Amino acid sequence: MPSYTAFSFIRSLIVACCNGFFTLVILLIAPLGLAAVITTTLLVMVSSFLASVAVDRILKPLSPRRLNYQDTSPLTSERRSQLKTRPQSSDIEPYF
Repeated sequence: MPSYTAFSFIRSLIVACCNGFFTLVILLIAPLGLAAVITTTLLVMVSSFLASVAVDRILKPLSPRRLNYQDTSPLTSERRSQLKTRPQSSDIEPYF
């Protein structure tokens, strides 16, 4: 998984554990055997993890690129002069 980040892996794991926990709570209320509850819980955890990983891989190429370092630098006087100033609107009356 070279293109898969640790953050995405941890997020997918947390989503899978939460889904497994909710499934476990729901199934423990139902009159099923313990083996069925454990098996179903594990299958829900694995399937939600795989779905989360698949969605991350699909959305990664669609996400916007990160900004260059120079784009995040503070606003200098040179860059400030490049900005366009908006003229003040004269059609708005002051509020008294």
